[in-house]
Amino acid sequence: MKEGARKDFLVAYQRRKQEEVWHPIVGGKVPLGLLCHLQARLLARHLRGDLEAYAPFILRG
Repeated sequence: MKEGARKDFLVAYQRRKQEEVWHPIVGGKVPLGLLCHLQARLLARHLRGDLEAYAPFILRG
């Protein structure tokens, strides 16, 4: 990938990570960049027995 294209890609990627989506479990907006971390924490709580069920997050376009 050429330097200019790489830079454009990284800028677009960083912008996308800052976009927020509604998360029903949290009850508020969450940045896309933190979504995987949040879901991992919810799964860990379920595996420890703190949550009865794990609710996956499905991003709808």
